[in-house]
Amino acid sequence: MGEVMVPSSRSSQVASEVQALRRDGFLMLRGLLSPARVADLNALTDRLVAKRPGEEAYNFPELAACEPLVADLVEEPLPLRIIVNALGYNIGLNNSLISVRSPVPAEAVPKPGEVRKVGVGRLVNLGWHRDGPTPQFPRVATFSYKVGYLLSDLSEPGRGNTKVVPGSHVKADLRPPPDPALDPSGAIEVLGHPGDAFIFDMNTWHGHATNTSNVERRMAFISYSYLWTVAQDVIKPTGAVMREASQIRKQLFRKLYPRPVDTWIPTEEMLPLMEYWNGGQLTRNYA
Repeated sequence: MGEVMVPSSRSSQVASEVQALRRDGFLMLRGLLSPARVADLNALTDRLVAKRPGEEAYNFPELAACEPLVADLVEEPLPLRIIVNALGYNIGLNNSLISVRSPVPAEAVPKPGEVRKVGVGRLVNLGWHRDGPTPQFPRVATFSYKVGYLLSDLSEPGRGNTKVVPGSHVKADLRPPPDPALDPSGAIEVLGHPGDAFIFDMNTWHGHATNTSNVERRMAFISYSYLWTVAQDVIKPTGAVMREASQIRKQLFRKLYPRPVDTWIPTEEMLPLMEYWNGGQLTRNYA
């Protein structure tokens, strides 16, 4: 299974990381974010949670459009470079989210087979699933990758950690049990420290179990998909997010495409992410 230790400086070559990601549908990146950035993202999370005190599970969607700290994650060079070379450079932001799972008292832990909800779209535990369209019929090829950033200490199991089944993105017949406490063969619990991150394929089966520890589980998620797909984040980015924005940020927020057809047949000027591409020449009519 692929794992990368992020050095203080690195070349633009990511061939081995791309190979591991395509093979396993999952890639771990250690030490990606600095302690200062993690602290800033946790301070933002504190402010968001303070607006809804007392809940056990929080999802804060579409933050990249209004929070510069999250928009910076969208443009994070290393995972973006890997994804460009795995998927192509005609991609944009699909969705952004900060997720919080508070510790759940033992008496409140869901019973086997029970996926417990605490509100619309907010789950204490999340059963095994893929991020592609549901139902898949018969199967949708990969058009999206997601990056998960660890904002709290998830170095031990039982903290609501993400679970994945490496290699499951190419197993069309795999059907894990819906109960996140029942792991299919090959499942792993993603363990890491604040600042670590991981990338996974939309077709990789994943989920998370209930947080039964005394540590709050915090994560940020950023996903990317082809420009011609419909993004889940629909809020227009604010001036604070787009102020002095790079051309790459403008592409990721789909700001370089005056006509819908431009996302299908973009010119080179509309694809600044080409600078991250290490592969051969691609044609202009590249959807």
